[in-house]
Amino acid sequence: MSDSDIVQDFLAESYENLLTRLRDGQLTLNPELTTALLCMVDAVRQMLKEIQSTGQDGANDYPELRETLTRLQQVGASASGMDGTAYLSA
Repeated sequence: MSDSDIVQDFLAESYENLLTRLRDGQLTLNPELTTALLCMVDAVRQMLKEIQSTGQDGANDYPELRETLTRLQQVGASASGMDGTAYLSA
């Protein structure tokens, strides 16, 4: 399994976990969580675009997004004032 595959798996599992917890009422949707979820959608779009043009998913491993998704899962999506703009940096 490549590093890229590990990142993709982590992002997908984190996203699914947060959505499940929202559905089950364990988390409350707030601006920070909404931003992180939308940034995840943007990251998937970016990966798909890269795959379409190069056959590879790209070199971006989304460290800020991974950190935020991890934190949101651990602390129950407490607000921190982050706006999400750095999540998709290359």
